[in-house]
Amino acid sequence: MISERIKNLNNDLLSLSGTITTHLKYRQQLLLDYEEKSKSIKDLELNINLHQKGMEFLNFLINKTRTDIYNNLASIVNYGAKEMFGPETEFKIEPDIRGNIPTCKFFIKTKELDEFIELDKTNENHGGGLSELISFLLQIVIHKISGCKANFIICDERFRQLSEDKIETLAQLIYKLHESF
Repeated sequence: MISERIKNLNNDLLSLSGTITTHLKYRQQLLLDYEEKSKSIKDLELNINLHQKGMEFLNFLINKTRTDIYNNLASIVNYGAKEMFGPETEFKIEPDIRGNIPTCKFFIKTKELDEFIELDKTNENHGGGLSELISFLLQIVIHKISGCKANFIICDERFRQLSEDKIETLAQLIYKLHESF
């Protein structure tokens, strides 16, 4: 009976030893899987971080490019507006969003206006064709930026609001712009 009991205990011990060995192998496999998954997670975190940095950089470039374009547009329009309406005339562009569409607002300041006001809200009595001039200058700039092959712009009654005393100045401005482009 004791020998049978010892035999049963040995069998139980062997069975337990096999179970422990199986669990140890399973544990080792789990640890390897854990290390592999941890490495994958770290790689993913690194990729996410790199992606975020890339997106930040692209957004910076987009904003920088947009700002440069706005500044270049504004400088050309400022040049024309100052030529036509005096050195105190200023023009600026501010980015805007209408709905989901990026757009911009145009602002003007003249000697009659104490502060910048949105171009759409200017009173033509202050401008004597200022809105038409700025619209024309923006059309020229966009025409050049877009790479349009045509060497002309149609100005059907473009300057009907322009004061008569400004017509000669306008002609000189158009000539200067033609020479510079």
